[in-house]
Amino acid sequence: MHAVPGDSAPLDTESTGSDLHAADLEVARAALGGAPAARARLATRLDCVRPFAHTLNRRHGRPLGEHACADLAQDAAATAWRRLESYAGHSKLETWVYRIVTYEFMNAVRKKQRRKERTEADLSNTNGLVMESSTNDPDPGRFEAVHAGLARLDAQAQRVIDLKHYEELTFEAIGERMQLSPSAVKRLYYKALKALKTSLEGDSR
Repeated sequence: MHAVPGDSAPLDTESTGSDLHAADLEVARAALGGAPAARARLATRLDCVRPFAHTLNRRHGRPLGEHACADLAQDAAATAWRRLESYAGHSKLETWVYRIVTYEFMNAVRKKQRRKERTEADLSNTNGLVMESSTNDPDPGRFEAVHAGLARLDAQAQRVIDLKHYEELTFEAIGERMQLSPSAVKRLYYKALKALKTSLEGDSR
């Protein structure tokens, strides 16, 4: 089981009472040199990436779903390999990796927030469409028009919008439900919004 370094640990300057983590540095340099045994050993050490990613996600209130967290772990592991030559042995290898995972995690959360903001803007531009209960809206007639528009969409488009707005699922989670890739779900979603907007604009003429 991998211990998670403290959040205050700097990237590669941890004070340990010794000048270098010589064994870790040796493994890193040998792996960079292409030594098969060292590369295999380093790959095993990088198994810490996944538990680090899940721990960070849990500590921050689980802003990322399971698939997003798995993608984060893959990205962080790839970044660690790419940046391996910058490892100078001033901290334990796992501490160095943890800071990379933290950086990737914060980037992933920021990207998710930006996607959410773009989605909200798209909905705002879709003739004022907001998927809420009509009992909370002063104009139930608007929601009758929305539901009539939804009824004119094909079953797949209806399901994407239902899962996105009524169940508040991510594109990754919707893809799991519908056995589609997240990118395919995203295309369906925006196509459905466009069709719904066209339908609502037709009704308003």
